[in-house]
Amino acid sequence: AERVTTVEPVEDEPVEIAIDKDGGTFIDGTEVSPSELPARLEEIAGAQDGDNPRQIMLRGDTAISYGQMMRVMGELNRAGLNSVSLVTTGSGNEN
Repeated sequence: AERVTTVEPVEDEPVEIAIDKDGGTFIDGTEVSPSELPARLEEIAGAQDGDNPRQIMLRGDTAISYGQMMRVMGELNRAGLNSVSLVTTGSGNEN
């Protein structure tokens, strides 16, 4: 049975937060400065439904430090976004 919904189907899509190899942070492809990040995350968290938390896909380049990844992870938790999947994207030269 297909679930048909007319209300903003994008709400079910995970929000993609990416950290590129230079440490830049992007939300759904739009660069967000470190100072703006907490407010943007709180906005996403504020819009979520308690029964259906927003899925966050945190995509980090393997070139960045684990600490940078954890810093963003910490911001997510502080904003109340706890449903996070970690994805690492390499520059293809790891094998």
